[in-house]
Amino acid sequence: MNTEKNMEIIQKSALLHIKNRRLLCARTKGQEIFYQVGGKPEPGETAEEALIRETREEIRVEIDPESVELFGVFTATFLHDASKYVEIKAFFADFTGTPTPGGEIAELGWLTSAEASLLPPAGQDIIKALVVKDLID
Repeated sequence: MNTEKNMEIIQKSALLHIKNRRLLCARTKGQEIFYQVGGKPEPGETAEEALIRETREEIRVEIDPESVELFGVFTATFLHDASKYVEIKAFFADFTGTPTPGGEIAELGWLTSAEASLLPPAGQDIIKALVVKDLID
C-alpha cells in the first residue's frame, strides 16, 4: 500500500495462532472489535521482542523466541484515525501455556473468515492472506 509521506504509520506486532482452522484474536475491554494478539513496540524494542512481551501481557503465554517466523507485513488505514496507517508485522510462533485473557483483554475469540468483519482493516487483510494459504476457513 502506498502511504503519503506526511501520514503517521503505527507499528505493531501480531501473533498468528491457529487452532482447528480458526485464528486466535482478542477483544480489549471497552471495545467491540477484535484484534490479532500483540501490540506496539516500546522504544528500542524489536518487532519480535514486542510480540513476546505483548503476548505475555495479553494472553499469559511464553513464546519460544527461536520459533518466531514472519508471515507477512500488512498495512491499512488505522481504524481509529483515518489520517494514520497501521503496519502490522504478523508472526507465527510456538508458545507454552494456555491462552487466557490478561491485562486489558476482555475476551479471546477463535475467528474464521466468516467473522472477518469483527476485525479492523489490517486484521481483515491478514485473515484474507491466511485463507489464500488455506490455513483457516
